[in-house]
Amino acid sequence: MSKNKLIIICFILFMVSISITYAQLEEQIDSLLGEENAGFDKTTYVVLVASGECEETASLADALDTLKSKNWGITLKGSDDSISLGEYSYLLMKAFNIPGGIMYMLLPGPRYAVRELAYLKLLIENPDPARLMTGEEVMTILTRVLDWKEAE
Repeated sequence: MSKNKLIIICFILFMVSISITYAQLEEQIDSLLGEENAGFDKTTYVVLVASGECEETASLADALDTLKSKNWGITLKGSDDSISLGEYSYLLMKAFNIPGGIMYMLLPGPRYAVRELAYLKLLIENPDPARLMTGEEVMTILTRVLDWKEAE
């Protein structure tokens, strides 16, 4: 086999592996966007991948295992469970290492994570920590956090 053919084959294999990697992430994002109540596992996966805490090729179970290993004080839920704004905000604060204000430093948790993200103008509306998130809200807020981190 000639050197050029070998290079082309290697390039094609590389491109296929990249497309498979992105397919996993895109599949989870597409699924999440269609959810009226965002799933805890999919939301965790997307946040951990976006923050670099988890590989794109990881499964939802791997993402939950990664979250568990971080010992961030976030209660794990099953695949059928939804995520609240408080849980989501706290996950974002931890995953992206967002420094909080005095109350968050004293009492870190969902309530003050929501207040901190609202103060930073990263939340869309209705900063009630107990309300359930839609998949679209999850992605919108995540995009705002990524933009904010980039501008930081």
